[in-house]
Amino acid sequence: MTPKGHFEINWPLKQEKKKQYYVANQTKLKEYQKKRYAKALDEKDAYWDAKWKEEKPQFLKAWKEKKEAKGRDINNTGMEFSKRNLQTGSKQLKSFGLENDTKDIIKHFEGKIDETYNNFKAKIDHAVNSSRDLDEFDKVDEFYDDLFNNKSSTMRTTWHDIQMSINVELIQTARKFGKKYPGCMTCICYKCQIAIGVKNIKKANANLGYSIPSNSRFEDHMRRKK
Repeated sequence: MTPKGHFEINWPLKQEKKKQYYVANQTKLKEYQKKRYAKALDEKDAYWDAKWKEEKPQFLKAWKEKKEAKGRDINNTGMEFSKRNLQTGSKQLKSFGLENDTKDIIKHFEGKIDETYNNFKAKIDHAVNSSRDLDEFDKVDEFYDDLFNNKSSTMRTTWHDIQMSINVELIQTARKFGKKYPGCMTCICYKCQIAIGVKNIKKANANLGYSIPSNSRFEDHMRRKK
């Protein structure tokens, strides 16, 4: 039979021993948990590394195709819009009886459009062929950076400036013969505002059935001029 009061005497002692045991083994417990966590992380990293190694070729192939498609789309769109600007202006000036006076202008820009398109096409072809065997995304990007990855996109800027030049040339030709032609450039960037004029851009938007940009939008683009 347990003597009276024995439990009360031994219980604090047992608790103290447990506390001492915990304190003595606390470092071992933490080290064990740390190793266990590290092992779990290593296993997780190994899993995702293996999965990425398996799936990377597919993602890389899709990435290369996306880059090529984007480049060709920008080039094709630039050519189409440039030809449309030229055809629209040519038709309008022809209605003014200025067909003979615009033949050289039309011929010049037709050649410029074809030359620009073929030049960019060759650069895209070069990027595609040069990046075909690459296995790093950033290395693939390097071949497209100058074409359209950078903020100052060579392709978009070049095609924009060709379209702007077409409109400026045809507007000035019509004006020289006392005719009014606003062009068909709807861009409101500061370069177009200076070269084509705000009134002509507004008129072009109206002629094409677009809403006319507000003066504040024009002013905003001029403020952002660099």
